[in-house]
Amino acid sequence: MSYISCPVCGRRIVTSGEGDGATAPSFCPACGASLMASATAAEEPVSAQFREDDDSATRPVLIDELPTRRVEPAPAGAPTPGVDAAPAAAPDDGATRDLPASALPQPPQPPGSRLAGAGRVLGVVALVALLLVVVAAAALLINGGLPFGQQAATPTATATLAPTATPTTKSYTRAGLYQITYPNTWLNQEQNNPPTTYHIVVYNPQGGASVSITAQQVSLLTDPATNDTNYLNGLAASTGTKATNLSDPQAITLAGQTWTQESADVAIQTPAGKQYAHAVAMSVNHGGYLYTIVRLVPVSNPSEAASAFADADQASFLPILASFAFLG
Repeated sequence: MSYISCPVCGRRIVTSGEGDGATAPSFCPACGASLMASATAAEEPVSAQFREDDDSATRPVLIDELPTRRVEPAPAGAPTPGVDAAPAAAPDDGATRDLPASALPQPPQPPGSRLAGAGRVLGVVALVALLLVVVAAAALLINGGLPFGQQAATPTATATLAPTATPTTKSYTRAGLYQITYPNTWLNQEQNNPPTTYHIVVYNPQGGASVSITAQQVSLLTDPATNDTNYLNGLAASTGTKATNLSDPQAITLAGQTWTQESADVAIQTPAGKQYAHAVAMSVNHGGYLYTIVRLVPVSNPSEAASAFADADQASFLPILASFAFLG
């Protein structure tokens, strides 16, 4: 058996093989010193001096006895592992991968576009709130007990609302009273005080076109024409004005009943400022309730109010009205 000695701590390390073919580890397992110099010169066997109870050549080396490697500082400018290293390239397997939306180039947003969008939303919300306020005011007038026929105006020509093509819709039902359908992109807001008052506004969040339907319980028949005028003036009251270009009452057939309809131009106040609309109100007494339907489209330029209403009337208002049906 051949050995070499560690030049630092003196520990004897067993070599593998005999003679010129003997090999030894590169580092001392006890202190970590290099054994290369000791390995180049064959050491004579020292079996005569080796104690039988010395197991240093064969005993396991504890973790604390393992040599430690000194890490030299990296040269200036060298990349730091794990920090400056380039990210690993994705495998080129021919597959097409989707980039996250945040990595795609985004078109520049026009200045003020976010503010304008917020203003439109606030304007629509304010309009819905205004319609709810008008309902409360009209209810006070109705509960004053205006008998049917008092101050009544005689309706003129009769027109019938014919059903038209309806876009994809969703339904709304007020149990025991009525049901309607309206575009599925529209929203609704209700304000009810059962069984006295039921009110809903369905509206387009893009542009603010709206249809409000009110069912007000009455003990006496109420003049529909007077009720229409009250609603239209109630809308204009938000700007301290009255409805202008008020039309004569007109008889309209809807859901098997004859309604009285009036139209007018109104100015309404919203967070976006004063806006204008051509509004149409129609009312009828049915089953102990006075029903009123008001439709309008707010615009910033009064000269555009009539055309905006005409467009919305054909596209949305008339299909909504044609779907209206009494349930009692």
